[in-house]
Amino acid sequence: MMGAASVFAGTGVAAIRGKMELLSASVCLLAVIFGQLAANLGHYYLELSRHYDNVPLPPLHEKKWVGDTLGVRVLREGSVACIIITAMLSFAVIIMAKDAWWVFIVGAVIIISNLLMSYTRRPLFGTPWVLFFTWLIFGPITVIGTALVQIQYESPVAWRLFDIAPALYMGPALGLLAVNVHLVYSYSMSEIDPRSKLYSTAARLGRKGVEWLMFVNGLIMLVVTFFMAFHLDLPHSELAIVPAFLAFAFNTYISLRIHRAMIGELVHLNMLVKINMLLTGLLTLILWIQIGAPDNSVRIIF
Repeated sequence: MMGAASVFAGTGVAAIRGKMELLSASVCLLAVIFGQLAANLGHYYLELSRHYDNVPLPPLHEKKWVGDTLGVRVLREGSVACIIITAMLSFAVIIMAKDAWWVFIVGAVIIISNLLMSYTRRPLFGTPWVLFFTWLIFGPITVIGTALVQIQYESPVAWRLFDIAPALYMGPALGLLAVNVHLVYSYSMSEIDPRSKLYSTAARLGRKGVEWLMFVNGLIMLVVTFFMAFHLDLPHSELAIVPAFLAFAFNTYISLRIHRAMIGELVHLNMLVKINMLLTGLLTLILWIQIGAPDNSVRIIF
């Protein structure tokens, strides 16, 4: 849902300037979904096979750990399969982009970020750096990248600021909602399994810290979106900020509920914060298609 939300928002940015390309957006969506699957499966594979998080797991103490069990093999082969699919889809994105060099930079940033988080001898998973990488990947990287692929597809001027400017605001703003997803997930997991508090940033922040950081992130997201809509003079600016207002209200509700939430409700809030991000991206796409400039794509069907 996080990856899809970022692609939807990036496509909305392209649509408001009349540059939406459905085929390019679909390829970006598939690439992001399979890329996220590859990263998640790879993370859990390393967690099980290398035991790098130093959290005591019952199987490790009840019997000798066998690294080639079915679960580990499924995670490893699933991750590799998703990496291959992501690579092929990424090549399609490169072909669609007018200037392919920036796609390689985006890919390098994503790969390096995942390597630092999970694939090094001392992974950054569980440190405050993960909040930054979550913001970077699901905010500026995916939103701006998705918008650029579509904007540059047929544009005579590849880097015209008028077309790209909304993405420069929307990317960082949506990334803050992604950080909130990570905070709620991390905190709920630390409450479900106290052992995970050893490597949980949210657990170190505490319940109050998570609540306030979530609220501040939502407020900054709203302010940035509000400024974007009126500073850039988007069509029907008062309507363009509706998804951000709804996201802020929903985010505020979730942050207030965390105060007294038990484990069962934390799991529920963990799903709601993801839905909030997904709906924000989807509503942005739907609404901005309606209020945006007329579509100037030469494609008839796609």
